[in-house]
Amino acid sequence: MRTRESSIPSRPPGSKALLVCFRLGDFFVKANLPIRVRYVGVFPKNGYREYDFLVEAEDKTIHQIVLVIDDVLFLEKQLMFQEAPDLCYQKLRMNLIDETVAQIGARVRVTPLDVASYRDSHPSAKSRNRR
Repeated sequence: MRTRESSIPSRPPGSKALLVCFRLGDFFVKANLPIRVRYVGVFPKNGYREYDFLVEAEDKTIHQIVLVIDDVLFLEKQLMFQEAPDLCYQKLRMNLIDETVAQIGARVRVTPLDVASYRDSHPSAKSRNRR
């Protein structure tokens, strides 16, 4: 498999960046994002769960971003509870590569397509044993 690295220009000395590496098709991409992401926690609601993150933008403003997963994704065994925080973090990271914090919005819904994409790049122990 071929790999290719691509990065956003380096930040000035003393600035903080989140180093992100991800697979895009047959390529690996590396990006320096000028932000900090902190997982706050999961908050179960009636019919869904909220996964809260605090994102510090380059200008030092703090934004709360909530990723929402409907309970049906867990009930249909598409996703395990233990995987959900990482899936949300990975989705948020990918969104931050393409958009600014303000463009993402305060609430982001996790779809079955997001779960399938996560599954492709992060096979669980169960799925590895079936191969």
